[in-house]
Amino acid sequence: MAPQWYRFVLAGEPTPEQLACFPELIPTPGAAAGTTVLSGPADSTRDLQLVLARFRQHGLTVLGSFRLLEAPEAGTLPGRE
Repeated sequence: MAPQWYRFVLAGEPTPEQLACFPELIPTPGAAAGTTVLSGPADSTRDLQLVLARFRQHGLTVLGSFRLLEAPEAGTLPGRE
């Protein structure tokens, strides 16, 4: 089964060190001022819960998480042409 893709909306702007802890997540354009949007796959509900727990571990506040209906197209993600 293909992994589900999720979009995470975070409060503020994570530091480069915090972002480095999430190499599987991709910065996504379209964030509202004062927020950061990351997208990435999760193979299971447990994987999703682990990502959310890692955000908390690194002091990041998740404002929302949304399952995407399909994986973003390669050309729409930075570095994924």
